[in-house]
Amino acid sequence: MTAFYLLGRGMGLAYPLSIYLVLVPPVVLLTILPVSLAGWGIREGALVGFFLLIGADKAKVVSFSLLYGLTALVASLPGLFIYLRQKHSL
Repeated sequence: MTAFYLLGRGMGLAYPLSIYLVLVPPVVLLTILPVSLAGWGIREGALVGFFLLIGADKAKVVSFSLLYGLTALVASLPGLFIYLRQKHSL
């Protein structure tokens, strides 16, 4: 939640925290549906839809969503390297 808020503020989506507390949780719930890879596409569409309700710029919201996805991906890379270094057996 904090990541969404801080990224949004940094990208010019200067809405109060209460807006993020209302709009982001349904988006996160939608991204866990098994219809896309890691919620890509679903997250962008849902965030655009919800933020358009409050008059946000569509291009900023898409960029914000993509930046969040890339940030989450980069944050998970250390776990991938640890996983790949372990010996695996069947």
